[in-house]
Amino acid sequence: MNTFDEILGLLNTKSSYVRTRGFVLCCAQARWDEGGKLQKALPTMLALLHDDKPIVVRQCLAALHEVVLYRSELREAIKAELGAIDFSRHKESMSPLIKKDVEELLNLID
Repeated sequence: MNTFDEILGLLNTKSSYVRTRGFVLCCAQARWDEGGKLQKALPTMLALLHDDKPIVVRQCLAALHEVVLYRSELREAIKAELGAIDFSRHKESMSPLIKKDVEELLNLID
């Protein structure tokens, strides 16, 4: 097992902090990903955009900026997943913030 696979394994832990940390570390590898590992891991990673904890969603959205900048081939998959986010599952205080984060990311994609 290589380091990227170990980091990817963090996405399945119970701790929201560790899940977020794993996601951010995976995204940080975008500029050096020559073997397409990020593309293979993307469905697992994007599942965190539907996490019950809004702070996890927000931090993952922020980390995706790195992927969008360095891996243009993944933009459409990310864009599709952003459209599938259900904002109503979060509190009214967090939902507008998540929407704003999504809009920022969409602007970066387009």
